[in-house]
Amino acid sequence: MASFDIYIEYQVVACQVTTAPDDQPGIVVHCQGKEERYTPVQISAMFLEGMVKNTLENLGKAKAIIAFPEHFNKSQCDATIEAGVLANLNVIDIIKEPTATALAYGLDKVQESNRLKMVLVFDLGNSLDVTLLHISMEYCKVKASIHIPSLDFNHEVI
Repeated sequence: MASFDIYIEYQVVACQVTTAPDDQPGIVVHCQGKEERYTPVQISAMFLEGMVKNTLENLGKAKAIIAFPEHFNKSQCDATIEAGVLANLNVIDIIKEPTATALAYGLDKVQESNRLKMVLVFDLGNSLDVTLLHISMEYCKVKASIHIPSLDFNHEVI
């Protein structure tokens, strides 16, 4: 498999993980007596398809900006875009999750004070990601980030 981070993630997933012929990770799923194999891109596309369906039913549009983890490399970002396209999304852009969090936090708070803000974003889930952001009215810039893949809060809670 590709990297140590991926190896650590394999230790905590609830499904069988395999390697496809192109050395990409694959997931084996048993459903209704059949064995199916999917790539992470296909799984992501399935989630996105459900979100697209809800969006179309409720809003009538399917344009998207997709947030991705801070620690993603270029190929993982490309796979995120590919999953969006497979889900029939018009992917306008992708942004890092801490940036999306900062936007959700509210740039209006920066406008009210008219000052540069420092925001520390904690993302607890299948890992621990901590990101320090500088936010102003002109930009949102990642100043520092750390990804700890072996710290799986979801697994411990479940």
